Amino acid sequence: MKKLLKKKNQSNNSIGLKNSLLGFSTGKMKNYFKLANKINQKALLITGELDNKFTNIAEKAINILPNANFVKVKNAGHNVHLEKPQEFLKLLNAFLLNIRDNK
Repeated sequence: MKKLLKKKNQSNNSIGLKNSLLGFSTGKMKNYFKLANKINQKALLITGELDNKFTNIAEKAINILPNANFVKVKNAGHNVHLEKPQEFLKLLNAFLLNIRDNK
């Protein structure tokens, strides 16, 4: 899977990637952490254990979000949905079914 992701990334348009990062990178987003404790909706945070940056953010967020669950997927990096699609879908489906069944 890593080889496939690397090959896919190498075929990206460099100008398009640059523009995406300039317009949509997390560094451009406002920080709403101070308001996160007001979010009462259920949330599922999924990160790959090899993605230190977003795992650290999720570990902080889980202590702030009152109705959140956090799952750290083993042997996965930043693209859990691509690196471990079956596990990702299993987690997501269980989360969504739980919301549906607890209405």
